[in-house]
This record gives sequence, structure tokens and C-alpha cells, in this order.
Amino acid sequence: IHIKKITVDEAADIICDTIKLAHFKTTKKSKEAFEDLLLAARVKVVLLDQAPAAEVYARSGVVQIKTSAPDYQEDKLVKSVERTAKAVPGVKDAKVFVVPVVPFAD
Repeated sequence: IHIKKITVDEAADIICDTIKLAHFKTTKKSKEAFEDLLLAARVKVVLLDQAPAAEVYARSGVVQIKTSAPDYQEDKLVKSVERTAKAVPGVKDAKVFVVPVVPFAD
């Protein structure tokens, strides 16, 4: 495609025609993957205050959250993050994994 020789409208038409092809159709698997990504994003948003660097993954309503905390805060953080995540619509279960933060020794 010579993108310097077509108009924006022509480019838009090409894109619209392309997404009508069979291999661009939504499948059950692609819809589930999108729903998992959406759920993970929703959980990530509600956890921003508690665990801003958390990594959140979802599959079929089960959410896995990986975050870090000092040992003395781990239990409290796990309970809080689990409770918050489970309150998000669509979350069936939440599993929290904490990587301990180890302070540097002098």
C-alpha cells in the first residue's frame, strides 16, 4: 500500500474492509481473552492506592495479583488486596502473591 498516495478516507475504507474478513472476526477465545484483560485492568485500577506497582492477571474470573511489601506488612496487605479485588464485579477469586522487600544492609 502506497500510504503517501492514498487519502485518509481511502485508508479508513481499507481498514474497514479488512476487519470484515473472516480471520478478524471475534471468536469465543478472543472474547474471553479480552474479558480477562478488562477484568485485570479493573482490578488494577481499584488497587492503585494500596499496591500501585501490582501486576494483575485474570483468567475466567480468577485474579492473580503480584506485589511487593516488607515482611511486617505482608499479611495486612494480602488481606486488604484480596478484599478489594474480590469486590470488583466479575471476580470469582483473588490470589495475592507478595515478593518481600529486603532492605539493603550497610
